[in-house]
Amino acid sequence: MSTTAYISATPRDSWSWHRIGRLFGFYLPRLRKQMIIFPIASLLLASLLLVNAGDGKFDQAMFVLVFTALPYWFALGPLSLTSGGDSRPVERMLPALPAEKFFVQMVYILVVIPLMVYALPVVAMWLRASVLHLPTGPMIDMIYHRCSPRSYQFYVNLADNLSMVALVFYIIWRANRNRVFYSIIAIVCYQIFLSILGGIYGMIWAFRKGYEDGLAGREMDMPTPESIMDVLNIEPLLLVIGGCTFVAAVVLFYLSYRQIAHKQF
Repeated sequence: MSTTAYISATPRDSWSWHRIGRLFGFYLPRLRKQMIIFPIASLLLASLLLVNAGDGKFDQAMFVLVFTALPYWFALGPLSLTSGGDSRPVERMLPALPAEKFFVQMVYILVVIPLMVYALPVVAMWLRASVLHLPTGPMIDMIYHRCSPRSYQFYVNLADNLSMVALVFYIIWRANRNRVFYSIIAIVCYQIFLSILGGIYGMIWAFRKGYEDGLAGREMDMPTPESIMDVLNIEPLLLVIGGCTFVAAVVLFYLSYRQIAHKQF
């Protein structure tokens, strides 16, 4: 008997954990492949972080490669909901509340996928620093700094990742066709926009630094890892950027919920 036969609800029903469990069963077949591939790929990436080739440049290149790939991997994770073709007509007819459908998908997107993507690389970072005591370098130190909850950059990156995931999730429910293509294009355009903001951010820092050095009568020094990390901690600008991207994520998730609720029946 199909999963849908076990789900019963009308729009006036109250919240049901039983239906939520059945909804997880409905989505599981299309997510099963991703739930196998993602942990294996994550293990491979985590292994790269533990490599000590004796060449600091190679180790740093591996860190940059892994932590550049992870946010995009996380952001495109919801596309697994589109596997097997467009099932939205069936999902709309499932006799479950829109809030229940939204909750099930949010749990997978914001809990399961991040665990599959980030858990093993984070453990590898901890092993490298606290157990194996492998040598670091400027880029590795910078990545550790960005991943530390004590850094403002950590929360900006978190908001950035959430906004990308929210954008892809909205496209999944809003676009009528080519959802994978539109999601990739949207992520590219979004990152170009953030890069422009980053360029403006860097120009402000360079102007401020040059102005301060000019007043002090000294030449501006070449950037160092320490000075770059100082740039990443200009709190007011970071708070504005992080706040805007977080608000964008909340709005996009809300619009996605509206799409689910509007197309319920």
